[in-house]
Amino acid sequence: MSELRMTRYPYGTALAMIVVGAVVLCACDAHAEMELIDSTVVTSVTGVWTDDDEHQVSRRHGLGDDDVVGGLEALRMEWYGDEGESMLLEGRAIVDNSDYLLTLDFKQPEKGFVSAGYKEFRTYYDGSGGFFPQTGAFPSIFGEGLELDRGRAWFEGGMRVPGLPELTLRYDHMFRDGEKSSTIWGDSSDTGGLGNRGITPAFRDVDETRHIVALKISQDLPELSDTEVGAAFTYESAELDNSLNFARRPGDVGAERFVTQRDSIDSDVYSVHAYSTTPMADGRARVSASYAYTNLQNELGGSRVYGEMFGSAYDPALANRQPFDEGFFDLSGDSELRRHVGALTWLVQPNDDFRLTLRVRGEATEIESDSAFTESNVGFPPGLASSTEDLSVDTDSKIRRMAERFELRHTGFENLVLYFRANWEQADIDLDETEVETATAAVDLLRETDSDLRAAKYTLGGMWYPHSRLNFAGRYRYENRQNDYTHRVDSTSDNTSNNRLPAYITAEDITTRGGDLRATWTAHDTLRLTARFDIAQTEIGNASQALREVRAAEIQTHSISGSATWSPTASMYVQADVRYVDSKTDTPTNSVGGGVGDTVPDFENDYWNATVNVGIALDEKTDLENRYFFYRADNYTDNSLVSQPYGADAEEHGVSLSLRRQWTDALATRLRYAYFKNDDDRSGGNNDYELSALTGSLEVKF
Repeated sequence: MSELRMTRYPYGTALAMIVVGAVVLCACDAHAEMELIDSTVVTSVTGVWTDDDEHQVSRRHGLGDDDVVGGLEALRMEWYGDEGESMLLEGRAIVDNSDYLLTLDFKQPEKGFVSAGYKEFRTYYDGSGGFFPQTGAFPSIFGEGLELDRGRAWFEGGMRVPGLPELTLRYDHMFRDGEKSSTIWGDSSDTGGLGNRGITPAFRDVDETRHIVALKISQDLPELSDTEVGAAFTYESAELDNSLNFARRPGDVGAERFVTQRDSIDSDVYSVHAYSTTPMADGRARVSASYAYTNLQNELGGSRVYGEMFGSAYDPALANRQPFDEGFFDLSGDSELRRHVGALTWLVQPNDDFRLTLRVRGEATEIESDSAFTESNVGFPPGLASSTEDLSVDTDSKIRRMAERFELRHTGFENLVLYFRANWEQADIDLDETEVETATAAVDLLRETDSDLRAAKYTLGGMWYPHSRLNFAGRYRYENRQNDYTHRVDSTSDNTSNNRLPAYITAEDITTRGGDLRATWTAHDTLRLTARFDIAQTEIGNASQALREVRAAEIQTHSISGSATWSPTASMYVQADVRYVDSKTDTPTNSVGGGVGDTVPDFENDYWNATVNVGIALDEKTDLENRYFFYRADNYTDNSLVSQPYGADAEEHGVSLSLRRQWTDALATRLRYAYFKNDDDRSGGNNDYELSALTGSLEVKF
């Protein structure tokens, strides 16, 4: 699936390297008096041996499916000139992993700078789906080794001449191209008669490019109390052509079909930003003001089609069509966002003990969007008649938002720092939605909703230094977010409507209480200990029409972690870290009886991990490093008789040993061996793996 894409962007990489290299040569020629003070080249090669699921190895450790990976691990060249100018060149090229980097930075004091570069890297995904314990089903419908390339090329130049405005111009080109896994899985009937379960894997095909141009200007105004003013303009153009692909009931005669949902977006974003900041009262106060305007325009396209294979055209006579195979095609539409944001900040420090910050931010946003498409559906047997309907949708929203921030910091007590922060937010949102049948002008959906948001967050904390070797830090936070919904007009208010979601919800209330405590103790000149404890509890409630307010969920999280660094001698160190997290999401569903509780059990997310690093200088030129890693999660609940089980049940061990030898001032070598073992019971062992990797590197200084 990825062979073509693997050769698509290295050409761009090579071109970028040639261009940047030419800039380097020109700069070196123009400044022949610059002296090369540092030049380091590190090359490496890695041999990889895997057992069991190599795609999990790729996802977890960033390695492709090649047995040998190597190239230029690091390049660094630095020049300095007699007049203070400097130039830095850095690079990297691990070809088999599509891992490239080349940057150039040139600076000249009191004149400016130039920076250019190119970066590309690959992320690996395992496209496997779910596991069903009752039958051992683990469907696979496409190659599970998925790869997504990300890259960015940029150029930036700035003028920094004393007395003149500072100017900065930057251009960025970014891309994402390839495939990645998705958890929007399809269904499978390979369950031994227990009904369809969502375990069929899915993948996203990604093709995105972005161009960004930004111009910034700033100037100090000494004649106006050293006021600084600035402005910026940014333009961004983006093209997205993505798709979600999954299968429904693969392998079932007469029911197998493949779904492709394609999303196409072309967007243009214009934004302007201006600010000023003025010191007052001999530097003990500062007032800052800013304003930003953003205009975002999108052109939309796409489809959702059931077919005999991924990417099929719509076929009303599809042989394996099933009831409620609802899709759409010929989508076209556009949207426009207009946003105004203004902020005013006061920073006041009346004396050395107090610092007060006040900030007010206002936002006004309008969004207008419309689209037209053809909706497709399939009726009931025996006819399984396909039907299409042309629809148009208009959505308009207006958002008015205010946010305030207050912060007080006090340092007047000896060895004690106290602070208090308060954040408030208020928002009023008007949302109008209309769906109309194009042929008949009949209104399928008409809804006008007013939303009121009220949120607050308070944080109280401090840091205490009772001894030069001992300090404590702690804080408590409280958050509350309330959403109220009023539907002035709602064509779905009839309880028999199929379009009630989410209109029947009238209120949401989310409250979080939490805190943390950290202690750091330098027990000895050779021993440093750190411990931290975190706790948080979140309650989620909602209210619906004709129903009382209920507690929808409660989330409790506890975390404890610690670290120790011990250096018994100048030639040895030991560093250890451990962390345990206890997290649970409780919903009222499990208390309902009749088997419903088994369908949606409480969700737990407990895990713990630990690492130990040991370094020893065997002699003046030889260093030995050893690292051990452990991870364990056991949150799997096998309720497969009534539902698809989720949760984690995995254990991973990793150990590495590295030996580095500095042969001369200009030559060093390193040999590293690493071993990892992963057991994943949630996947029935299908995602288990063992990995051995041997890396040799050569470092040369010129």
